[in-house]
Amino acid sequence: MLLEMSRADHEVDRAARDRMLERLRRIEATLDREISLRAAIATFLEKLDERVPAPETGGRAPWVSSGGRLHFTDIDGAGRSGRRLTFIVGLDAGRFPDVTSTDVLLGDADRRRLAPDEDVPPLPTSAERIEERRYALAAALARLRGTITVSYAAWNAAEGRAVAPSAELLQAFRLRSGDPTADYKAMGKALTPHASAVPQCAQLDAGDMWLDALDDDGVLRRGEAAVADAYPALAGGLHADAQRALDVPSPYHGVLQPRPSFDPRTNDAAVSASRLQVLGACPHRYLMQYVLGVRAPEDPEAKPGRWLNPLERGSALHEVFERTLRDAREQGLPADPRAPTEQERSALGAVATRVLHEVLTRLQDEQPPPGPAVFEAERRALEADVRAFVSMLFEHPREWIALEAAFGVEAPVRIDLPGGALRIHGKIDRIDRLVDGSLAVVDYKTGSTYPFRRETRTYDGGRRLQHAFYQAGAESLHDGDVTLVEYHFPGVRGENERVVYTRADIADSARLIEHLLAMAGRGWFVPTENSEDCRFCDYASVCRVRTGDKTVSPPAERSRRLLEGDEEAMHALRTLRGDW
Repeated sequence: MLLEMSRADHEVDRAARDRMLERLRRIEATLDREISLRAAIATFLEKLDERVPAPETGGRAPWVSSGGRLHFTDIDGAGRSGRRLTFIVGLDAGRFPDVTSTDVLLGDADRRRLAPDEDVPPLPTSAERIEERRYALAAALARLRGTITVSYAAWNAAEGRAVAPSAELLQAFRLRSGDPTADYKAMGKALTPHASAVPQCAQLDAGDMWLDALDDDGVLRRGEAAVADAYPALAGGLHADAQRALDVPSPYHGVLQPRPSFDPRTNDAAVSASRLQVLGACPHRYLMQYVLGVRAPEDPEAKPGRWLNPLERGSALHEVFERTLRDAREQGLPADPRAPTEQERSALGAVATRVLHEVLTRLQDEQPPPGPAVFEAERRALEADVRAFVSMLFEHPREWIALEAAFGVEAPVRIDLPGGALRIHGKIDRIDRLVDGSLAVVDYKTGSTYPFRRETRTYDGGRRLQHAFYQAGAESLHDGDVTLVEYHFPGVRGENERVVYTRADIADSARLIEHLLAMAGRGWFVPTENSEDCRFCDYASVCRVRTGDKTVSPPAERSRRLLEGDEEAMHALRTLRGDW
């Protein structure tokens, strides 16, 4: 009844269904004697084994062993058609005798326990099935007449790896050669070259040309020398990589011959604090960026869960801080910066919120956020930081006299050093006038406060120089001495922390700057010894830096190992880290 209701769309399916129905009706009519269940199932399967010829063959079954046609069969059917030429394929180790034939659903131990009684043998185990396949192959070979060709797939294209022949193929070779001790190596030499869908002489792309050039009588030679000869620039890179692996400082480690142009004082070029901070953090990065002029490619990476990256977020907050104070001053808020009223505090907060929303509207047009949920989350976080900024203004009320004050652009600003004056330039976030008439410089930071803690000392081993530059810059713009240089961390993350340096704290900054310029003039651009300096470096890929839970920098590890040596370049770095 179920077969009668089955759907057969194809002509072959309909013919098979009709034949099977006919067989079933015959079975029902003729097989009326009682037999065991096992015998009934065996008879049923035998009677249903029906093959239907396809219409396109004219009613002739394609599996019939007729002359002029290829006859495909399995091992059990081999040798029954009387063909004179027989090809046995698939004798590779992974396919025959199928060493992975263990049943994942029914293990060998369970198979042994499933015998219902002594008259019924247990289910065959994986080892027994393998032996059965080997016996079936041996029986097929015994039945065959004429010429027999055995082969195996020598290459797995899906996995991109070579495949070994099976032990049966090796045994066939032993019988054919008459050498019972022959091994796989002897068989490999005796076999004909591998057959392929693409002729071996074909060169379809550059990879084929290289493989053909490296082929030496079937053996693939090492290609470093050939590649290096073809690409001199790559050969230079390979040589440099080998030299960098040595522990002797050389030009490949950043130790160059001295040149006057390395010291910016020789051409009276204006230098920013950020440039010298790069030299203090990692002289090798300074070499890449300011001496060799290497520029990292701009490759912005969009993240679905984030809109503004840390740099863009910090720039947006700096703009909001500056515009808030500028608009407040134009509106006369507060009337007395040193004694603001509650109403003025509220009004200044409203100005800051308005400015933030204007900045966000512009940023949305320039760089649409990935979604409304992401935008709302970042907007709320920015509003919290702006509110913290406003509250920080009134924690230490002062008169701000300059915002975004640029120095060294129109009129030169110089720092007097033992080896000659250095011309500097920069931009100060805010300059305040203190009660005693002196000046205070304020620089906003939106990142972590960790690099500015007291345990990092005043200059953090040469990595922090803004306070020295801003002191000279502010005094060039306004009357009075700078007595305080402050780093402010307005926001939820920075918790409105202030890091304050007095004039006495930065009194020896000229000596540090002179040491950095002397390092550059001598050509000592060795890598930093601290891997954390490499975490956000644009040249991390050049130095093979790996970031994650812990930053791993091979050049930094090498510098740390060499710091105890006698090389002058390492001594200069050791002095920088030890004295400042």
